[in-house]
Amino acid sequence: MEAKSKSPPAGEWNGWPWDFSKYPHDDFGPQLNYGIWVLTAVAGGFLGLRIYCKKIRRRRLWWDDHVLIASWVALVAQTSLITFNTTLGYGKHIWDFHPKDLSLFLLISNTSGFFSILAAMLSKTSFAITVLRISQDRIRYIVWFIIISVIATLGFAALSTYIQCTPVEKLWNPLMKKGHCWPKELVIDYNIFTAAYSGAMDIILALLPWKIILSLTLNKKERIGVLLAMSMGVLYVYPPCG
Repeated sequence: MEAKSKSPPAGEWNGWPWDFSKYPHDDFGPQLNYGIWVLTAVAGGFLGLRIYCKKIRRRRLWWDDHVLIASWVALVAQTSLITFNTTLGYGKHIWDFHPKDLSLFLLISNTSGFFSILAAMLSKTSFAITVLRISQDRIRYIVWFIIISVIATLGFAALSTYIQCTPVEKLWNPLMKKGHCWPKELVIDYNIFTAAYSGAMDIILALLPWKIILSLTLNKKERIGVLLAMSMGVLYVYPPCG
């Protein structure tokens, strides 16, 4: 700890003009890869079970299924890009990250962020379409509003990943003297708004099925099971608010 509080001595280390040989060299890349691929596999497992159940019951896939598949594909793309970034030094200390890899790292990070937002947008849209199939009257208008507004807010958040700088190359080459980017405060504030709005829509989508299911003719066990299953979306509120 004492070594980190002092300036490193002059020298050379992994492309840096200082000697970091006595500094810690932890690498959390393997743990990161393990965690994200396990979660991606679990999500894929649930998706596979959903498709399998429809196939054995000879039911065709509907729009919500196709949108959910697209969401998982975007998730796989995001996970793959994060894994690639670990080969550049993601998960290590800054002094173990070679400066020449900075531009590529930022490019991959921005692309990964794009797919992350895309996956979230599509997964919410998929569930909203499912709710839309069983909703009637005014609830349908509410669900349509959620679908359109979520696509608009998250879609712009994903698009802003690339349009916030002119030229776009400045995104992954911040040392460029020419060009300009949106104020960081603006980007941060919009991302906070998007996260809050996304979380609010998760809560509403989790609660809407209650009104619908309670009006159906089901026995108590079936009603409780369906309500719990369709309300699991509320658990997704926490990630965007973090």
